[in-house]
Amino acid sequence: MAAYASALNNVALAGPTLFGQVINTAARIAGQSLSYDRSKYFVLLIITDGVLTDLQETKDALVRASDLPLSILIVGVGGADFTQMEVRNVFQLEYLLTSIELLFSIV
Repeated sequence: MAAYASALNNVALAGPTLFGQVINTAARIAGQSLSYDRSKYFVLLIITDGVLTDLQETKDALVRASDLPLSILIVGVGGADFTQMEVRNVFQLEYLLTSIELLFSIV
């Protein structure tokens, strides 16, 4: 947390807030590791002060990364309205799980 607090003094936070590319990059790294070391596990921590602007791309990236040794944590800080980023009900969770199942059936 000290590193995060220090970094805040040196950067300007501004939109848009795009997670899809970051998640895809972390997924690529985790996927590549499977070919040479199956014992590695990765954690992507995203701390954001802004609301997501690439919601569908982020959902798609999460679905594609779901079978990799990768956990993705997204933490919203500040006064933004982060409700669109929450899985608020079973139907949204079922959508994500169905997308994952469809992905596996295509592979």
